[in-house]
Amino acid sequence: MSNRWSRYVAVAAATALSAGIALLGPANTAQAAATVVVTGSTTTVAAARNLPFTFTISGTANQWGASVAAISSRVSAAYRNNPGTPSYTGSPAIGHPFPISVPIYASTTPGRYRLNVRAGQDGTLVATGYADFTVLASTSYSRSHSSSSISGKVGRTRRTTFKVWAPRYQVGATAKVYYKFKGTKKYVKVASGKLNSTGYAKMLTKKGKIRKAGRYYIKIGGVTYAAGYNTKTVKTYIRSY
Repeated sequence: MSNRWSRYVAVAAATALSAGIALLGPANTAQAAATVVVTGSTTTVAAARNLPFTFTISGTANQWGASVAAISSRVSAAYRNNPGTPSYTGSPAIGHPFPISVPIYASTTPGRYRLNVRAGQDGTLVATGYADFTVLASTSYSRSHSSSSISGKVGRTRRTTFKVWAPRYQVGATAKVYYKFKGTKKYVKVASGKLNSTGYAKMLTKKGKIRKAGRYYIKIGGVTYAAGYNTKTVKTYIRSY
């Protein structure tokens, strides 16, 4: 960590800002051990917005930097969309609260994240503060990014196949197929399964379960950071047997 801080010391303030570290304003108090206190939002729903925070660096420090890291998620790093890079305007001064925000997007993966703020003195890390926040899935986003299909032959001895594709963060959720046969008013469960790590599930009905056209939807169960929802209703075109 000290090598990283030393590398930043040698550059000018403008270059340091673009690298995620900035020079602090002059201290108004006597030299003391540095501390960093970060406060702000704790929970939000994934949508286009800037999540506000405030931090205060006290004591002896002349540099600072901020970053966001995932601390809990149902999606692996390779497929996760983290919040954006922390943004701010101006420069903080020792002992004074300074506003900073974290960009959140509709596509941000639900999970638990941490805003880290570091303070340095002449290239050496001297203090770190952080604030944790939770991003919850938007059910409208989850629904709009889900799709399903029905396939296979139907009849007394046939099993019908249903497939569903949901966002990866719904991994482990139950998937239940509800079908309303033509001429009836009530939806009934005809198949069920569980979403794998890619958000996919394949479900088979019992023999002869689907013998008429109708409509169906799939109920996706809730998981940590993401509530359950129903997929769009689909009309089927099946010849009766």
